[in-house]
Amino acid sequence: MNKLPFVPLLVVSVFTCVVVAQGFSVETRGIIEGTVEDSSGAVVAAVQVTVTNEQTGEAKSFTTGTFGRFVFPNLQVGTYHLMAERAGFKKSVQIGIPLRVTEHLNLTVVLQVGEAASEITISAAVTSVETKDVTIGKVIENRALTDLPLNGRNRECPFDWLRRTG
Repeated sequence: MNKLPFVPLLVVSVFTCVVVAQGFSVETRGIIEGTVEDSSGAVVAAVQVTVTNEQTGEAKSFTTGTFGRFVFPNLQVGTYHLMAERAGFKKSVQIGIPLRVTEHLNLTVVLQVGEAASEITISAAVTSVETKDVTIGKVIENRALTDLPLNGRNRECPFDWLRRTG
């Protein structure tokens, strides 16, 4: 019996397994974390911190612990608003925080002593510098993929090379 006809099927199966495995390893989310401080630089505990995705309206809340830290893992890529509030302090709102693929933002939120009815809005762009991980992530648009050269391959039949080698 000739086992050679099964070679193309084996090659296609292995290729499919590799592509599917790589598809599961792609990270498309990011993390926003940080510290809440007062104007003197001391950490503030028991602060209600909320992030809201501008595109979807999805909001997540976190109450800081004794070290004033907050963490929002596994956030969708997009632009976020961050609001921090606690009794005895003015509410702080940061708008337009961009979160990109695999990004790990570390923010410092400064609360000022004052009436709870007062609000401080910060609309400056956040510059992100990756300090936690050396992973590189980039969003690739559909147009960039379709413009890739085919290098002599047939667009209609990507497995055309199997017929030429058999």
